[in-house]
Amino acid sequence: MTQRQDEIALVLRGRRTINDYRPDRPPEEEVLAAIELARMYLQTNRYGDAVSLLQSVEAQLNDSPLYLDMAGTVYVNVGLPEKAWPLYQRANELHPGVGALRANLSACAVYVGEIETA
Repeated sequence: MTQRQDEIALVLRGRRTINDYRPDRPPEEEVLAAIELARMYLQTNRYGDAVSLLQSVEAQLNDSPLYLDMAGTVYVNVGLPEKAWPLYQRANELHPGVGALRANLSACAVYVGEIETA
């Protein structure tokens, strides 16, 4: 793991708080740290770790289209588009008409058989 991955992993395992790194960082950035680490796990073929990490923060994603979209992308890339589908839908409900969000929803729609949405 890289030094950044190690730092994020320590935060998420409770050995340190996110504030150990930047005291001005708001608590919701722990969710972003989890998504970032999940993306790193994806790049190193640690799919199970990526999924477990996302599942641990999934309940905290509902108000952020960015976090929902990022988590959805990890799920699609590990082969779980059915987990990504509700996240992409929620991101598009929060910010309708955003091209990048709509594109990810459309791509995922094909994977989950929601062709009419694509």
